[in-house]
Amino acid sequence: METMAVTFLKKLPRILIWLCLISLFFAINYVIIDSYNSFQGHPTQSKTSDMHKSKAVAYSNASAKLKKNNIVNHDKIKDKQAGTKKKESQESKLHKSKPKKSEYADQLLKLTNKTPRKIIDIMGLPPIKFDQRYKNPCFIGDVSNPLFQDGRLHCLPYFYIIGVKKSGTSDFFNRIAAHPEFQTPSFKEAQWFPRLRAGIDTKFITERSDFINTIQKGIDNRSIKFYISMFDSAADGIQNCTRRRVTTNKCITAEATPANLHMHTGWKLMPGNEGLTEPRYTNFHYIKHLTPDVKIIIIFRNPVSRLFSDFMHQIKLSSEHNIDEHEAANKFHHVAKTLIDEYTICFDKFSMRRCIYDEEFEKGLPQGSQYLAESFRAGFYAFYMEELLSVFQEDQLFVINMEQYLTKTRQTLKETFKFLNMSAISSRELSEILNFNVSNESKKHYDMLPKTKHLLYEFYKPYNKQMATLLKDNSFLFPER
Repeated sequence: METMAVTFLKKLPRILIWLCLISLFFAINYVIIDSYNSFQGHPTQSKTSDMHKSKAVAYSNASAKLKKNNIVNHDKIKDKQAGTKKKESQESKLHKSKPKKSEYADQLLKLTNKTPRKIIDIMGLPPIKFDQRYKNPCFIGDVSNPLFQDGRLHCLPYFYIIGVKKSGTSDFFNRIAAHPEFQTPSFKEAQWFPRLRAGIDTKFITERSDFINTIQKGIDNRSIKFYISMFDSAADGIQNCTRRRVTTNKCITAEATPANLHMHTGWKLMPGNEGLTEPRYTNFHYIKHLTPDVKIIIIFRNPVSRLFSDFMHQIKLSSEHNIDEHEAANKFHHVAKTLIDEYTICFDKFSMRRCIYDEEFEKGLPQGSQYLAESFRAGFYAFYMEELLSVFQEDQLFVINMEQYLTKTRQTLKETFKFLNMSAISSRELSEILNFNVSNESKKHYDMLPKTKHLLYEFYKPYNKQMATLLKDNSFLFPER
C-alpha cells in the first residue's frame, strides 16, 4: 500500500497537467462551437457569449469604417495634392509664357525729346486713302496705305465724344452704342491722345484686352499705328456687319475720351510745336488730319457742379474715401480758392491760351491742388469751343447741354442719330435704349459750402457768358442756383 501511495504521488503532477490540458481542450472547443452557431444565425445561450459577440461586431464595424475613411481621406489627399501640383504646373507654364496684366504697363514707352520724329509726326503723314465702300473711315493695309502692310481692314473712329468729364459721357456713349449700326471697339475711352501716346499708364487701360493685344504686336505706343490697332475688333465687326437690316457700309465705330478736350499731354515735344509757349498743333489738329470728315460731340455741364462732382470722384478713389461731408466741403473750398487765385494771376501775366496749355504751370501749383487742376481748366468752355471751331467746320460739331439731355433724352438721342447720319430706329428700339441704366453716378451725395458755390459761379460767370454768346444759347449761362 505504501508503495502504491508513493507511486501515485510521483505521478500526480503529470495527472494534473493532463487534466489542465483536457479542460483547455473542451473550453476551446466550446468557444469554437459557439462562434460557429453565432455565425450560422443560431441563438446563443450564454450572456457572456452575447457580450463577446457584440464587442466583436462593434469592433469589426468600427474597423471597417475607419479603414474606409482612411482610404477615402488618403485618396482625397492624393487627389488634392495631384490637383495642386497640376494647378501649380499650369500656373508656372502660364507665368512663363504670359506675364501678368500689370506687367504690360512696364512696356509703355515715354514721350521724350529723344523720341524719333518719324514715330510721332502725325501731321507729316500723307492722307489716308479710305475705302469708299465703308461709311466709317476704314482702309486696307497695303501699298496704298504704308502704315500697315498686313492686308487686313483697319478703322478709325467715325465720331468722337470728347467731353466734358463728369458730364454723363458714359451714359450717353452706351446709349448711342446700342444702335444696331454701331460696332463697339470693346472700350469707351481709348485714352491714346492724352495718355498712352505719352507713355502715361492708367490702371484700367493697361488691363484691357485691346491694349494687351496691341502691345503684344510690338507696336510702339507713341505711334498712331498703336491707336489704330486698338480698333481692330471694331474693324472686324464693321467688315462683318450683318445685323438685322444693317448693311456693311453703314456700320460705324467711335470712342469717348473726355480728356481729349482738355489734356494735350506732351504737346511741346510734338513736331511743329518745339520751342513754342502755345501749341500750333493740338489733339484737335491730329484728329482732323487723320479723319478730315470726322464728327465731334461735346456734352457740357454746369462747370461748378461738375467740378465738385469730379472732386468727390477723386476723393472716392483716394485714401480719403471715408471723409465726412463737412471735411470734404472745407477741403474743396480750399482747393477751389487756390486754383482760382493761381489761374487769375497767370491770366494777368500771360495769355489765357498759354496758361491753359502750360503743363509746367500746372505742375508748379501748390501741393494739394494739382490733382483737380485738370478738371478746373476744363471748365473754360468758351475757350475750348473757340479752339474746336478754329480746326473743325461748324457742321462737324454737335454740342449738348447735359441738363437738356437728362430732361429730353429721347429728343437728344434722335437728334444725335440724325447728326451721325445713322438710320432711324423704331419706337420700341428707342424705348429699350431709354430704359438702360448705364450711368455711373456716385450714390453718396455731398454738398459744397454756399460760399464756395458763390465763389466759383462768380469766377466762371464771364466764361459762361462767352459760351452762351458763341453758341447763341442762353442755357449755357449756367446761372447760380
